[in-house]
Amino acid sequence: MIIAMPYRLEDSLGFAIHRTDMRFKLLGAQFLRPHGLTPEQFGVLATLCNRDGMSQRELADHLVKDRPNITRMLDKLQQKGLVERCPDPADRRIYRLHATTEGHDLMQQLVPSVLKLREQMFGVLSPAEQKTLRDLLDRLFDSME
Repeated sequence: MIIAMPYRLEDSLGFAIHRTDMRFKLLGAQFLRPHGLTPEQFGVLATLCNRDGMSQRELADHLVKDRPNITRMLDKLQQKGLVERCPDPADRRIYRLHATTEGHDLMQQLVPSVLKLREQMFGVLSPAEQKTLRDLLDRLFDSME
């Protein structure tokens, strides 16, 4: 005899967040593919364009990524000439990460289209709803530390 489980994945907030994230990543990947970037690489490049000189550990912590993944992404971005690693003059064990001129140029080229894509993705929500959603997600994230 099969007993019905009282748990339905479709009712899970975690599943709703996950499937929405997967759709966002798919749309982002489709948009970024012609520019030779993945959504994760775009996130790294965008972060370094705004927070120049981070260490690899700081970048991994900021993006909530493990260090081997960050290393692979940085290797690819460095091969593409978009990111460079420079030794930290105060601690030779650490490399400081910088977006290159080419990286900054690519970001400037992409930002208007990325903002338009973001509007398409979130346009179904009012600005107030977007802020509420962001606040709720931040609160959930912070509670899991």
